[in-house]
Amino acid sequence: MEVIPANKESLRDIQIVHLTPEEWQKYKSVRLRALKEEPTAFSSSYEDALTRPDEHWVESLAETDQKKLWHVFAKQGENIVGIVSAIREPKEKLNHVVSVFGVYVASEARGKGVARLLMEELLKEIKANTDIVKIKLTVMSTQDPAQRLYESLGFKKIGELKKELFINGEYIDEYLMEKIIR
Repeated sequence: MEVIPANKESLRDIQIVHLTPEEWQKYKSVRLRALKEEPTAFSSSYEDALTRPDEHWVESLAETDQKKLWHVFAKQGENIVGIVSAIREPKEKLNHVVSVFGVYVASEARGKGVARLLMEELLKEIKANTDIVKIKLTVMSTQDPAQRLYESLGFKKIGELKKELFINGEYIDEYLMEKIIR
């Protein structure tokens, strides 16, 4: 596990880390917790994630190379309490674009700035790749704190996807956001 020191006073007990493939169970655990606790915030489901073989989790961490795929974790004590991931678009004409996904902070770690710390580390790692020009993400219109965080980090709303998601019997809009870094 590689540890990136947190410098913010209010986050003294939080460490930003990268997990190794051998630590795949920690990754699986936090992802399953995210899907179970916040099912409306993700496009995949808890049930689908449960069916993934152990190799899926191992391979995802093994592919994390800070050039095509990123997973950044927040650790509090021995527990993983947050995650953010991103992936470079695989198509040649879109290879300069990275998509952020899977942002999650456990309920006991919310309100401390953990999501900001995760996003700041992710942005720093992505920006180290000089051929990446744009970072994009989507956020549900109902997730006001997430929208404010992304805007404070320089993301701009560029579109609205009306009735994009159908969750708990209702249609939810999603905002498209992007950050041009070069």
